[in-house]
Amino acid sequence: MGALIALAEAGDPDSFQSRTELDSHANMVVVGSNCTVFDTTGKFCTINSFTELAGKLDRVPIVDAVVAYDCPYTSKVCLLLMRNTLQVSDIQVNLLPPFIVREAGLHIDDCPKSQSPDPTVDTHCIYSKDADLRIHFGLHHTFSCFATRKPTESELSTCDKIFLTPDSTWWNPHSPHFTANEEAMLMLNGTIPLVHKRSEPLIEDRDYTDPLLVEVVDAHINSVLASAINAEEMISYPEIQSNSIPENQSIAYMEMQDFHDSLASDALNGKISAAFGTHMSAYTDDDERNCPLFTTTLDKLELEFQSEISSVDVKSPKGVTPEFLSKIWSVSQRNAEDILDQNTQLKRQSTEGLLSRQFSTNDRMLRYRRLQSYFFTDTMFVTSKAESTRGYTCLQLFVSDKGYVAVYPMESKSDFDQALHLFCKEVGVPVSLVVDPSGEQTSRAVHRFCNQVGTTLRILEESTQWANRAKLYIGLLKKAIRRDLRESNCPMVLWDYCAQRWALIHNLTPRNLFQLEKQSPYQFTFGVQGDISRLCNFGWYEWCYYKEESKKTTIFPNQKEFLGHNLGPSKNKGNEMAQWILTSKGTFVPRRTCRRLTEQELLSPVEKRKRDLFDKIILAKLGDSLRLPPTPSTRPKPENTTPNSYDSRNSDEEKPQDMVDEDPLDKSGTPIFENSFGDTLINAEVLLPQGEELQKARVRKRVIGTDGNEIGEYDSNPLLNTLVYEVEFLDGTIRDYGANVIAENLYSQLDPDGYRQQIMDCILEHSKDDTAVAKADKYAVTKGGLKRLRKTTIGWKMLVRWTDENEEWIPLKKLKEHYPVQTAEYAVANNLADEAAFAWWVPYTLRRRDRIIASVKARIRSTTVKFGIKVPRTIQQARDFDRENGNTLWSNAIDLEMGTILPAFDLSENDFIPPQYEQTSGHLVFDVKMDFTRKARWVKDGHLTKDPDSSNYAGVVSRESVRIALTYAALNDLDVCAGDIKSAYLQAPASEKHYIICGDEFPLEWQGRVAIIRRALYGGKCAGSDYWKHMRTCMLHLGFESCKADQDVWMRKAVHPKTNAEYWEYVLLYVDDCLCASHRPKEVLEKEIGKYWTMKPGSVGPPTIYLGNKVSKVTLENGVKAWSFSSSQYVQGAVNNVEAYLKRKNQSLPCKCSTPLATYYRPEIDISEELNSAEASYFMSLVGILQWIVELGRVDITCEVSMMASMMANPRKGHLDQLLHIFGYLKANHNAEMVFNPTVPNIDKSKFPRESWAHTPYAGAKEQMPPDMKEPRGFGFVISTYVDSDHAGDSVTRRSRTGFIVFLNSAPIYWLSKKQPGLETSSFGSEFMAMKHCCKYLRGLHYKLREMGIPVEGPSYIFGDNKSVLANSSVPDSMLQKKSNAIAYHFVREGCCCDEWLVTYINTLENIADH
Repeated sequence: MGALIALAEAGDPDSFQSRTELDSHANMVVVGSNCTVFDTTGKFCTINSFTELAGKLDRVPIVDAVVAYDCPYTSKVCLLLMRNTLQVSDIQVNLLPPFIVREAGLHIDDCPKSQSPDPTVDTHCIYSKDADLRIHFGLHHTFSCFATRKPTESELSTCDKIFLTPDSTWWNPHSPHFTANEEAMLMLNGTIPLVHKRSEPLIEDRDYTDPLLVEVVDAHINSVLASAINAEEMISYPEIQSNSIPENQSIAYMEMQDFHDSLASDALNGKISAAFGTHMSAYTDDDERNCPLFTTTLDKLELEFQSEISSVDVKSPKGVTPEFLSKIWSVSQRNAEDILDQNTQLKRQSTEGLLSRQFSTNDRMLRYRRLQSYFFTDTMFVTSKAESTRGYTCLQLFVSDKGYVAVYPMESKSDFDQALHLFCKEVGVPVSLVVDPSGEQTSRAVHRFCNQVGTTLRILEESTQWANRAKLYIGLLKKAIRRDLRESNCPMVLWDYCAQRWALIHNLTPRNLFQLEKQSPYQFTFGVQGDISRLCNFGWYEWCYYKEESKKTTIFPNQKEFLGHNLGPSKNKGNEMAQWILTSKGTFVPRRTCRRLTEQELLSPVEKRKRDLFDKIILAKLGDSLRLPPTPSTRPKPENTTPNSYDSRNSDEEKPQDMVDEDPLDKSGTPIFENSFGDTLINAEVLLPQGEELQKARVRKRVIGTDGNEIGEYDSNPLLNTLVYEVEFLDGTIRDYGANVIAENLYSQLDPDGYRQQIMDCILEHSKDDTAVAKADKYAVTKGGLKRLRKTTIGWKMLVRWTDENEEWIPLKKLKEHYPVQTAEYAVANNLADEAAFAWWVPYTLRRRDRIIASVKARIRSTTVKFGIKVPRTIQQARDFDRENGNTLWSNAIDLEMGTILPAFDLSENDFIPPQYEQTSGHLVFDVKMDFTRKARWVKDGHLTKDPDSSNYAGVVSRESVRIALTYAALNDLDVCAGDIKSAYLQAPASEKHYIICGDEFPLEWQGRVAIIRRALYGGKCAGSDYWKHMRTCMLHLGFESCKADQDVWMRKAVHPKTNAEYWEYVLLYVDDCLCASHRPKEVLEKEIGKYWTMKPGSVGPPTIYLGNKVSKVTLENGVKAWSFSSSQYVQGAVNNVEAYLKRKNQSLPCKCSTPLATYYRPEIDISEELNSAEASYFMSLVGILQWIVELGRVDITCEVSMMASMMANPRKGHLDQLLHIFGYLKANHNAEMVFNPTVPNIDKSKFPRESWAHTPYAGAKEQMPPDMKEPRGFGFVISTYVDSDHAGDSVTRRSRTGFIVFLNSAPIYWLSKKQPGLETSSFGSEFMAMKHCCKYLRGLHYKLREMGIPVEGPSYIFGDNKSVLANSSVPDSMLQKKSNAIAYHFVREGCCCDEWLVTYINTLENIADH
């Protein structure tokens, strides 16, 4: 009827305004001409009015439509989608029934604000909670309405979308169940039994204030179910044509199925959903008998749904969060997010300590399903003394080639056939089953069963058991069980429960493997998402309360809740959601009504005493993770098991570590040392002011005030941390210092890498051991019969006294490298020059004494101390340091590293060594980070292995390519994101065939065993190459191709969605650092590359620091957005280090440094005194720092740094002073920023006339294009270059210097200042050499741009200030007078002929290269 009225309004001028009106009397949405139809249903309907006299509309199509809404408050456009609407094209307005809007889960209030007694922002509007959008109504006469319009084509693909109607395939407004449901909402006495918030989605969190009786809930659910079951008749819909409903499928049937879905998520928690028949979706099965609502009684229906409608919680629980799941599953936050993304949680339970029953999920598994996977199996044994409480002594593990794991504990290995039966029944039948050649696994019964179920039994050969994949997973399983038992102090005899829980978690955790495509093993194996409902509420051995129903507990005031430990989901015991509970009696019961302890209960002293008493009882019955349990006769046994003797301590269990004293507590019982930073400073060695000089001291402990609390405030920045520490000097004096003072002194006394530089005072004595080569054996005879001195220093050590009064034994090899002259003089003075360790090098050293002193480093790092922290060299030393410091920082670092690296090894069965594998070794390297945290890294001893037969090349992207990519991104309106790959090398397979004998750093069961290296380990000669090749395989798999000009630039064709412009998207790889330029770079890094490689959490985003530069996006004065590099942070850090060095010498950097070098200073004619060995070493380190600063973009010091670098062979005091002058200049000008401006430059092309070269030897020459050149895509670059030379600039050698800078558009890409190799007799010659050098670079740049698919707009434009060179380069008739420049002359001229580059004159004062 509303449609007819709207049609009649066509004569009203106001009616032509595009709008959507509310029509409370309508039962379907009506859309007019101001909408876009995005789908048609093929169905038609007849619209009737309230009287036949008003007429009707026949065959009105039913369509899905969308309108655009312009929010006047946010200026955003939102698309409003409406499904199953009537299309009446002759009307301008749309008619929207409020009932249908509420069915879509939206809030709607149709009472005008002027009539509301208490108007709010939600009055007279539609509110979408998900989109956070309010659509406020206006009034058209007395009708509520809001302005809408027809959306544009671009808006359909870019704007946010909201459904105003239920997102279902069909809508039946004549269903009688709307009436039945509304009636069911009232009690017989006229009251409402349920607080009903239908405006919110069914499965979201809702708060209910009044708890309800279970009986009331059950009564109303039964009423609704009875109403649904009795409604079996076909619901007719006379207005709809017969072809609109599928055959044998009724409207009521579809509504019943939807009610089933709503019931599973909402009614099971005791809240009846409104509007039976809402959100109708077509049932896929053609046979209505498959619907349980038509064929079962209420009891059978309850069983079919695998749930009971009782004992419900008043509050709908939230789904588990990634943070909570990460904690109870002991996985990373990233893995937890992947788990929730890849699995379902059909049952959501509260984690807030409310006692609730664990309802079952809907999941079913078919018996003997067919699995398209290969499975491996092996038996894991435990010592006979560790028999589990259920009588198990071993466990059969099945694992697929995709990593799906199934475990079956067994009483003995002879139970293998039973485990196999269970595996096939519960998991499925694999394509093939790989087993070891053991009798139990190859018996006739096993063969017969495999034939019956249709799988192939493959038996490995003798001594090839290492090929069994199950052995690797047994090692991982043992490690996980040990960890869980140790961290929870769980009795070791519960290992079987822990193993079963681990397998479930492992199967539901997505893996970063190519073959899994980042799915979980469960999803990849079965093709459906797994469900985590049974596992996401409790951690291993977590405290819980469970409900016990018995006659005794029903008698008041006996308790119904009892304390217990959760042991994970039960299997074939109780309900599908039941959990194994360890009771205070030491027995095991399956219970689904259990809950976690609340925070108040965890903190309550009364509850803590109950838990302590519980643990004492369990200790007496079962033991714990360290102590032996009681005798077997008193140990509790489950039903149907026989007693067995046991000992809970495994023979290969790790030795208990020394217990660390607990931190002191304050008055409230809270640990004072809750900040880990404090512990990291304990026992640090540092030089602190004592009187007028610095003296060595050791940090002892924190200072505690009289109130029992620590003094000062903790800050994560060491220089802002004001906690007070007690420090002891060598003379016994004890003083208090703030942590910030200690940190400041530490940093000022260390080199940029954190090591203290030590200067040798003298050599006190020497020693040698049995490994030293005897004097009589100092000669070796070659194959040709010649005698040569052996080059060895093995077995010799020297006792050295440093200038800080410390003494240390140093290997001769190390001392010879850093103090060769002093060591040689000591050898002569002590009659050692004739020994084998000295004879081969001492005479040579003394002959070249003066030159050596000036050129070698004479300072040696104290590698045993970093940031004042003693750095261990061995595992034993690390543990000794922990014992001295009263903490476990080094041990924790070792455990963390070994836990990370262990998957890189395969433990060899029976220590079998595969053919062609060679033994190698490895060791732990220890380090201290800037924040004083300890770090350990296991590295392979690659220097002891032979060189690989093939190339071990591993490249990195050039900085030039990075600048090009950033400029291209800004020019083509692309976004840029950076990311960091976690443990990159360990994710790549190893190409070298090596094995090791596991040392003390490995788990106890690995020690002394043969382990095959399967992954590229740090330190290996091919590790970098293996990772590089593996990454290349991944990038090719993702559709990228490597650029021929830079192999670490990866490119792929793309189309910009905003402009439809074609372009290349790039991924630049610098080892594990990724930089992506694309319209969707974050998606490329996270969802494509991150699908196969684990990215460091939080590393993916707009680049901030890349290769030492601070990266930022800036907006230029012309409005163009560009990327910029700033080296300010690095420069300031370098300047601070130099100032700290000078401060110790009572010096400072020069002031008022307006230029990098002092005016008129020439380093080659400096005749100041030569630097001593220590100063020369410092000079060279400063040159290296400055050269890197130039690479970071400081073009203004390029020439000066190049000049000073040429002085490193014999540096003088004046040279060092000028280096400090450069640092003074940088200190005053550290804020320089290089902007890669993509703006096209305004080049006057009339200054570059094209000449005719037809009558020259270059006639017909053309620029050579790369074969298979990439298709140019996107906007290209205009190349411009400035070139110059400084003729005879070196006052001594009279060599000239070349300088040039290259721009792409207005972005500097490359710059160079370099001394020319040859001597030129004229400025013409030096300028031509500079021009040739510049043109050679441009030719390479042209090649790179074309291989990157970037258009090169015209020739390169070269600006120079030598007219003779320019004329000889560009004028066809010019003649060369000097043959020495012939090569450069012809090279440059040929390029001009080909239009590869053009040259013109620029005034010297305007030539950038001259600056």
